[in-house]
Amino acid sequence: MKPMRSCVVIFAIMLLLVQNMALADRPSTAEVRATIEPKQIRLGEHARLSLEWTVPPDGKMLAHDIREILGDELEVLRSEPLDTLVLSEDSLSLREVHVITSWDDGYYPIRPVNYKHVLGQDTLALESPALLLEVMDEEVELEEGIRDIRPIIPVSRSPWEILRWILVGAAVVMVAYLIYHWLRKRKADDETAPDSEKRESVPPHIAAISSLETLRRKQLWRDGKIKQHHIELTDILRKYVSKRFSIAAQEMTTREILHALRSLPGNETYIGLLSDILQESDMVKFAKYTPEMDRHEDAIERALAFVSKTLPETDHYEDNA
Repeated sequence: MKPMRSCVVIFAIMLLLVQNMALADRPSTAEVRATIEPKQIRLGEHARLSLEWTVPPDGKMLAHDIREILGDELEVLRSEPLDTLVLSEDSLSLREVHVITSWDDGYYPIRPVNYKHVLGQDTLALESPALLLEVMDEEVELEEGIRDIRPIIPVSRSPWEILRWILVGAAVVMVAYLIYHWLRKRKADDETAPDSEKRESVPPHIAAISSLETLRRKQLWRDGKIKQHHIELTDILRKYVSKRFSIAAQEMTTREILHALRSLPGNETYIGLLSDILQESDMVKFAKYTPEMDRHEDAIERALAFVSKTLPETDHYEDNA
């Protein structure tokens, strides 16, 4: 039994020697370096936190979160990719850089960062030195008054760039004017188109008489809607004149309508009726004139008389049917 125990003791001693030799073979250059530049900044300025450690090339490093280490007082603006540099067969250098800042003045300690390098069953623990960052408030000189932290950057405009914007604006205005002119001309053409082209199902005088009778039944003047009554009355007459005589009466003033009708032959007998109605309505709409109560219905009678005196020839509509 004693020889057996001696063998076990010898084997244990040899195992410890092998383990110590293996530990002795690991590089003794493992270290962590930490720097911060600059060590003093103003509010919102940037500082570069550099962490560099040297470890054996084999094994792996346990990850850490730099934001948890810095805390809430310091803000990480940007983290650069991990930089790896092979120093030798037994040494590997790793470097990480973080751009940080703070929005409150004061002294902010950066506590040590713990690194753990795992190789097999062995764990190598490394710790970076502690750092201190000073954040200073912006100095305000009351004698100089309020001023910007940074000056306003002027925006240079070349003559060609100014001319280009002027041309673009002119082009936009020109296109808008052409579209407006085209729409207005199209509307006028629709109103002044001959009956043979429009092929309307209801003749103008029939539509006008129907609208006037409907307006009579409304009796708007009895509800105090005198202005509304005359607006609808003149609108009916303007539509009738536009379709009957092929003039853009809805876009004309009273004077322009009467002038256009006088230029047509044989219209003197009924122009007076239309003139009285339109002029009285203009006074109601624009001069706040209030006619007598019987004048409202009388205006409808005069409008019906104007339409009856300007009836087209019967065979004209029969040919269009």
